[in-house]
Amino acid sequence: MAKRLDGKPRSDAIDLTGKTSGYWTVVSYCGKYRWIVVCKCGTTATRLGQSLRNGGTKSCGCYNKQVTSARLTTHGLSASREYRIWRDMIRRCYSLKDKRYADYGGRGITVCKEWRDSFEAFYADMGPRPSKNHSVERKDNNGNYEPNNCKWATRSEQARNMRVTNFLPFKGEMVALPTVAEAVGLKPNTLYYRLFVYGWSLERALSQGV
Repeated sequence: MAKRLDGKPRSDAIDLTGKTSGYWTVVSYCGKYRWIVVCKCGTTATRLGQSLRNGGTKSCGCYNKQVTSARLTTHGLSASREYRIWRDMIRRCYSLKDKRYADYGGRGITVCKEWRDSFEAFYADMGPRPSKNHSVERKDNNGNYEPNNCKWATRSEQARNMRVTNFLPFKGEMVALPTVAEAVGLKPNTLYYRLFVYGWSLERALSQGV
């Protein structure tokens, strides 16, 4: 039978004092199913008992840093531009703190599990960047980051792709991109880059100044 805490008959509050979970060591119960824990690195925090029991939390973040460091040691490309492009791709899709999140993760754009979990998988599928002018382009701007929807492309190549007319919803109709740009006082290239290179929403692309 579960040990009672504070003399209260709570069989659901299993005593975890002194137990370890990942890098955490449980110090004491602090109420509302939460426990005071100390990480191997010395960081103190509180965590839910259920999360500690099922391994849902491993550390304060130092565990992930160590895993990432081990991966970087393996592929030897931590200082490469390809690695920074991969890292930035992950951030704009999953980090709420990234200033570009609203136009990527906020729109539901995700990174396929293989790429999200492994830079090596991303590099194996994409290969080395052909030149310093190349970046990852999604063929379908509303699609996700995955092998069949991504390629290396220069800005000039992306601009040339604009010559294949893109139609946009505008005032209740589907209108050619250059016509929409002209109507709001933008250069067609500017509107194209905002939509298909930077991944902005149509509303944001049209509302920003020149």
